[in-house]
Amino acid sequence: MAQSLVQTLTSLSPYHLLFYSTLLGTELYQTFVITSVTFNSLPLGVFMNLNKKTFPLYFRIQTLLTAATVLTYPPAPGLLMVVWDMSAAIVRHRKDGGSSLSREGRWSTLDVVAMLLMSVTTVLNLVVYGPKSQRAMTERSHQGKPDPYMLYAAAVPGLSSFAHIEISETRDLVSTRGNAAVEGPSKSKKDISISPELKKARRYFSRMHAMSIHLNLIAIIGTLLYGVSLAGRFEFSTSG
Repeated sequence: MAQSLVQTLTSLSPYHLLFYSTLLGTELYQTFVITSVTFNSLPLGVFMNLNKKTFPLYFRIQTLLTAATVLTYPPAPGLLMVVWDMSAAIVRHRKDGGSSLSREGRWSTLDVVAMLLMSVTTVLNLVVYGPKSQRAMTERSHQGKPDPYMLYAAAVPGLSSFAHIEISETRDLVSTRGNAAVEGPSKSKKDISISPELKKARRYFSRMHAMSIHLNLIAIIGTLLYGVSLAGRFEFSTSG
C-alpha cells in the first residue's frame, strides 16, 4: 500500500489530473458563473472595473494551468514532444484506424488537437486580445460620455455579458437591479448622439472583446475535448 502510494506520488499522473481538473473548473466557473452573476448584480461601472482586475488574472491563471497540464502529460515530457508526437499520431491514426497512442507513451490525435486549441487560444488572450480589450475599454471610457449601448445593456435584466444588443427603433426598458427600478424612455437610434470618436472606440472594443470571448470559448472546448480523450484511458478494477 505504502509502496503503491509512493509510486503514484512520484509519477506525473496525479499532478496531471489535478492541473487539468483545476483548469476546467476555473474556466467554467469564471466564464459561466462569476461573469453572469456579477453582470446581473453589480452596477455597470463596478462590473467593468471588476473585470479590469479579474480577467487579466484569469488569463494568467488559465495560461499557467494549461502549460502545467501539457508539461505533466504522462509519460511523454510534455510540450517538447508536441510536434514529434503530432506527426507520429497522424501516421499511427491512419495505419491502425485511430487507436490511441497513449499506451506507447505517445499523444493521440485528439490529445494533440485539444492541447493545441488550449495552448494557442490562452496565449493569444493573455498577450494580445485580453490587453487590447482592456485598453479599448479604457479608451472608450475617456471619450467624455457614457456609451448608450452599454447603458441600455445594463438595464436589460438577465442579459449575458457575452451578448450584443441592438437598440430598437422604439423600446421601453424596465429593469430591477437590486431594490431599485430602472426605467428607460422610448428612444430611437436617431435620438442618441454618439461622437465619431466614441463610435470608433466602441467598434474597436467590440472587435477585441468578441475575439477574446471566442478564444476563451475555443479554449474551453479544447479542454473538454481533452477530458473526453483522458477519460477514455481510465481503467477501473474491482479487485479486493
